[in-house]
Amino acid sequence: MHQKDNLTLTTIIDVTPTEEKLNEAEFFLDKIKEYHDTLPDRQYYFSAFLYASCSIFDYLLTEYNKKFNLGIPNNDTRLLPKFENMAKEKGGNVLEFYTWHQIQLQLVKADPIGIIFWDKRNLNTHVEPERPVTMVTLMAQGKMDEKPLKIALDEFNERRKRELEEPLPTIIIDTDRIGHLDLIKGCNDFFEMMKNIVLETHKKFP
Repeated sequence: MHQKDNLTLTTIIDVTPTEEKLNEAEFFLDKIKEYHDTLPDRQYYFSAFLYASCSIFDYLLTEYNKKFNLGIPNNDTRLLPKFENMAKEKGGNVLEFYTWHQIQLQLVKADPIGIIFWDKRNLNTHVEPERPVTMVTLMAQGKMDEKPLKIALDEFNERRKRELEEPLPTIIIDTDRIGHLDLIKGCNDFFEMMKNIVLETHKKFP
């Protein structure tokens, strides 16, 4: 979604804050792909991607707080409960939007990929940095199924070819929920999830 070149004042003005944050997430996604085999670059870009993509829900609340003229200050740390109270009080489109917003958030958290990235963002913020590692490193550490390295790598790349018609770098996110997740595929899936939510929200509540 982001502008590759020729970014003008008009294009900046035409983009909502939420769309701009989505563009930011896509920028960091591109950087993850570009620097997938470079440390600490991929770690730092992944951290930035988590922040940008997971903040979409906060940005939507702030955007529609302004659109509905609710008057809640942008720096109010109790934006969510205040928005909820005003939505229940005003009803109509405000309540419909708030309900939609919360349903989308719960759907993300119910999705296998969505909840992984949501958890990673919280851990990355409050506990410790997330460090995507190579598949080879995990094998060397004995953290993957014991299998001859060449066979495992061949199987991995063959699956990637079937899915995307080209092999992707074997950089892995370690998860408690579904085991090891390919970094780039996971980021792509999560970004598309966030992008669709923004597009559907703007379509439903223009």
